[in-house]
Amino acid sequence: MQGVPGFEFQKFYDALKSRGFVIYPGKVSQAQCFRIGSIGDVYPEDMTQLVGHISEVLKTMGVRLAVAS
Repeated sequence: MQGVPGFEFQKFYDALKSRGFVIYPGKVSQAQCFRIGSIGDVYPEDMTQLVGHISEVLKTMGVRLAVAS
């Protein structure tokens, strides 16, 4: 997400946390990234819900991403 206009990791993190999902900053490169892990029972509908919240948060932040088809 480095260099993506409107993206700020802390705002992204806070917004997802307020919706019940906690992400972790990535440490694998110099680029801003995040990791998603699970502790406990996770079901397909949980992941669908997370992806929906990510979409909502990015939209709220004004972040537009190109999606490859």
